[in-house]
Amino acid sequence: MIRYALVGLSDPRHHVLTAPFNRRRAGIRPVAVAEGHATDVRDRIATDTKVPGFAAHEALLTSTLPDLVGVAVPSGAHPVITAALDAGAGVLVLPPLADTVADLDDLAARIAAGAAVTAVHTWRGHQTATLAAELLARGRLGQLEGVALTIGAEVSGQEREAATYEAVDLFCRLTGAETGTVRVPIDEPARDGEVLRLQAGAEVDGRSVRLEIWQTTGPAVDPDQPVAVPYAVEVIGSTGTVEWDVRSGRLVSVLGDAEPVVLSCGRPSREADWVLTNLVRAVTRPLTGPGALVSTRVVLQAKESEAAGGTLRTW
Repeated sequence: MIRYALVGLSDPRHHVLTAPFNRRRAGIRPVAVAEGHATDVRDRIATDTKVPGFAAHEALLTSTLPDLVGVAVPSGAHPVITAALDAGAGVLVLPPLADTVADLDDLAARIAAGAAVTAVHTWRGHQTATLAAELLARGRLGQLEGVALTIGAEVSGQEREAATYEAVDLFCRLTGAETGTVRVPIDEPARDGEVLRLQAGAEVDGRSVRLEIWQTTGPAVDPDQPVAVPYAVEVIGSTGTVEWDVRSGRLVSVLGDAEPVVLSCGRPSREADWVLTNLVRAVTRPLTGPGALVSTRVVLQAKESEAAGGTLRTW
């Protein structure tokens, strides 16, 4: 039985890690929740699930001794992660894992020494991402040439940064790259109503594969839907392309000379449930390794690039 605790409820993404509190499952027992700001949400979850609620993660760790801690904080995750690891728990954490490269390097050293840390990325667990990976593996898209994310004009701040982490993680998953380069274009002119916010590149089998993140400068509306499409992902191969509307789960595949195929892969309402499900099935702590740190490192390097006027950075 895995004793599971959750730290952080003010980040709107926290629902990704509340599944064991909302729906009991064999193998995981919720034992506590901690939140120092959104106290109404903390008290509601604690009351509904009959677990203690704490204002600080330190008190939670010493009082309940969890085996696994979910961390959902918009910033300042590093001290929560290290406290959980020092208490002997494994960690599931929503990116970013750290706010500075120095803190990330500290976490990398802990992981190298055996610490169990898994970054929970919500898009990689969706059926569409799995399908794109399968199409690449089968050669249906040819050789991977790039991944592109288009973000709607209405998305800003923390939501845009969260989408950036997801796009970087998807790029690294599809390429297998743990090293590459990144820059934030400075004063890049808008192109067809879009502005380029981030570029990254990696070498795959001697070929250069790119990631581009664009944002529209006006309302981005899908002509086939009455609502705005805030996140659209393209996986671009030499002989085919997959386009994915993240919110609706609609996928359009264009393979060779065939007619485009439109599929509904479902809405990502339980994006990261797979992490906890696989954890229980394996009866082990989360899988961990350098790959858990890649998306945070890329985004931190991109911020350094922006501060340096768009200079190319290596991660």
